[in-house]
Amino acid sequence: MKANKIVYSSNTGFTERYARMLAEETGLPLYRLEHAPRGGSAFYLGWLCAGRIVGLSRARKRHLVTGCCAVGLGESPDPEKLAAQLPGGRMFYLRGGYAHEKLHGVYRLMMEGMLAAMRRRPPEDESARAMLTAAREGADYVTRAQLGPAADWLGE
Repeated sequence: MKANKIVYSSNTGFTERYARMLAEETGLPLYRLEHAPRGGSAFYLGWLCAGRIVGLSRARKRHLVTGCCAVGLGESPDPEKLAAQLPGGRMFYLRGGYAHEKLHGVYRLMMEGMLAAMRRRPPEDESARAMLTAAREGADYVTRAQLGPAADWLGE
């Protein structure tokens, strides 16, 4: 195994669902970031906010993060920008979902502002329109199949 535990942060539950599935697939112990025992190697799962993987820097201070799954709403973010957040580690992307009613604090305000701006000036490309629809109606793209590459890499 390339890690001795799975550590995650989740805001609305999509990342937590992936983390639980990955722990089942690999047999590795699973911890929320704030409850994980310090030290050792870890595979981290975190959600994307404005292109940044939430909690990754804190996880890197507490553990040797060998790989990471970034969970986001869009189909596929810029892989170079994701990889740059974990130099020397293996990065994966998982499409999660959106549940506005589960957002808290500043994240809820940020999304409300972004949605208001998108309503005033609707996006022109199909990908952005799909994200707007998902944000309006909610979306759940979590599937066990998306975890395949990460589970395979961890098991090598």
